[in-house]
Amino acid sequence: MRNIKLIIAAAALTALLASCEKDFTVKTGDTPVEFLSSTMDVELNSVYNFIPIQMTANSELSSLATFELVSGTIVMKEDGSTRDVVDGTDVIFTSKEIYIGKYDPQVDTTSLPNNNIEFRIPKYLEYQSISLTLRLTGENLGSITELVWTASAPAEASMAGNWAFGNMILTITEDENGNFGVQSPFINGYTWSATRANNQLTLSLEGPDVDMGEQGVCTVIFCAYHEHTDGNTYLWPDEACILEFSEDGTTVTATNGIFHGFQSGSSWYNWTGSVVAAGTVGTRQ
Repeated sequence: MRNIKLIIAAAALTALLASCEKDFTVKTGDTPVEFLSSTMDVELNSVYNFIPIQMTANSELSSLATFELVSGTIVMKEDGSTRDVVDGTDVIFTSKEIYIGKYDPQVDTTSLPNNNIEFRIPKYLEYQSISLTLRLTGENLGSITELVWTASAPAEASMAGNWAFGNMILTITEDENGNFGVQSPFINGYTWSATRANNQLTLSLEGPDVDMGEQGVCTVIFCAYHEHTDGNTYLWPDEACILEFSEDGTTVTATNGIFHGFQSGSSWYNWTGSVVAAGTVGTRQ
């Protein structure tokens, strides 16, 4: 008798669960969707990218937008070569079905209801530019159904030249192979190697051993110089000095400061004017 009761109870639970099932499908209307414009030019500076789409009118129901990648071209930074975009590898779309929510007077105050096509470009740092042609598909479309989206790498600032931070002038060189160096303003004939990434230049922590007179032979260093959590400013011998250049090539910022000096025993020494606090802006000479 107990087994029968258990079976009946299980059957009742199954019926209860079945009766609680809900349809979570978004109800959509027939309000057309379209791109905001037929072209879009942006700076290529992130893995994640977005293209807006919108309804053509305010609607009490959501709209469904679908799209396809028609074509795409990549220009490589390294050699300027071009190739076709591979969908799913070079460009990875989150989804090719995008829902645009119904009109919300609290949100859609200055624009029509809209949403974004989201996609990733995993190797964007290797590209000089990338161009995608997208086309909206489906039954309810507005007048702008095709878009050419072009993203270009940020313009690289000119770094070579003389840069003044107060009384200290750093001479930055670049050879024919794109290798950068920073000449010491206090040690004749020695240049620190440096690595460029976009508009940032990171100086090597490795310097020469130099006879500093009564301090003996010491290793000279460029390193960071910035504020600690205790409010005081210190040199950071294990942190490389980073210089960040403006796009027009007229200024350079010591992002994490500059300390140019050497250690002898337990003490650190530097030349007059060779210490620059983080955030200091230098100018081209």
